[in-house]
Amino acid sequence: MNTYLLELYRNMFTSLKRGRYRGIVSNAKPIFLLSLLEAVPFIKNEFYFDNSIITQFYQENKPLFEGKPHTPLIAPFFHLDSEPFYYLVWRDSVKPPLKSTTPSAKFLRENLLYAKLDDELWELLQEEDNREYLKQAIINQYLKN
Repeated sequence: MNTYLLELYRNMFTSLKRGRYRGIVSNAKPIFLLSLLEAVPFIKNEFYFDNSIITQFYQENKPLFEGKPHTPLIAPFFHLDSEPFYYLVWRDSVKPPLKSTTPSAKFLRENLLYAKLDDELWELLQEEDNREYLKQAIINQYLKN
């Protein structure tokens, strides 16, 4: 285990840029990231917003929104691209939409190849202990009262 890299990603995970809706800070990105960490053993590092496994974990994590408006999965899937460890891979001729709005599912289906995590992060996430460490960091930072 590379503890330097693990700490680097922990720091990134605990300093996510989060949106606001009517003055309430969104937990959609942290909850999506938790769902993604739970899905890692079942997916490849080329995934899509309507992947049934990721969707299932995101739905199971819905209660973590605790009275805040529930955000559809497509929003954190798209907006997590503002973080340095997550990438949206577009078709060659496509210009990505502005980050200020979430594109439609149809637009993504037609123009997005897949999303992926840093290769180094993906390798770290193959170990359950690393996933659990990062999940706890997210929970402690964003979801504990």
